[in-house]
Amino acid sequence: MLQYDDWSSLLIASVIKTLQELGGSTWGYVIQENWGFVYDLEAAIENMADSSIQVLQRTVDDSGIKISATVGADITELTEVTQLVCNLLTPVGELLLVFLAIYDEEALRYWFVIGTPSHGHIGEIRIERDSIPQIELPKLN
Repeated sequence: MLQYDDWSSLLIASVIKTLQELGGSTWGYVIQENWGFVYDLEAAIENMADSSIQVLQRTVDDSGIKISATVGADITELTEVTQLVCNLLTPVGELLLVFLAIYDEEALRYWFVIGTPSHGHIGEIRIERDSIPQIELPKLN
């Protein structure tokens, strides 16, 4: 039987492989395009009516986009966090959005691919569990 991390890693690898077979080996990993996407994402956060999400740190490197974030104290349910992240990614998106919520011992990880057949972005928005004490989070076995 697959362990928790195994299934998500296999799914992610499979999606990336398929997109790169269709769009080329650099699909999702062009650093300049990924920084542009990060700036668009930050602008979307600023334009949200309820800026309940805050970017703490952002990096773009050969492995994709990594965004560390937290949510405001007014967000009290896990479903609200997930909906907030999805609402953030959706308007920034292009033709394709694949979104996978992964909950591990340390963080809520929202992995995504977003783009078109010719270019795209691969990344993760990570919210540390200890940064959101107001939210009752699932216990992992």
